[in-house]
Amino acid sequence: IDGVLMDVRGATYETWDDLKTYCRCVAGAIGRLSLGVFGTAPGARGAERAAEYADTLGLALQLTNILRDVREDAGNGRTYLPADDLA
Repeated sequence: IDGVLMDVRGATYETWDDLKTYCRCVAGAIGRLSLGVFGTAPGARGAERAAEYADTLGLALQLTNILRDVREDAGNGRTYLPADDLA
């Protein structure tokens, strides 16, 4: 819900850490859902480490989405890339 609110409010991001927070809000669940797809059961050996990898996967998928849509988002008045890197 926090990530959707960021979109609705037209949030922009100053740093990569700010952008990562947004990405985790909107795509964190996708990464965690991948655990079941990859066959990682809760409480299984290595499940904690797998959850960390799943979080990173969610982040990577959202960053890929952002990079893919840079032109479209700019046309709609949205900028997801950090201001630090655009300066």
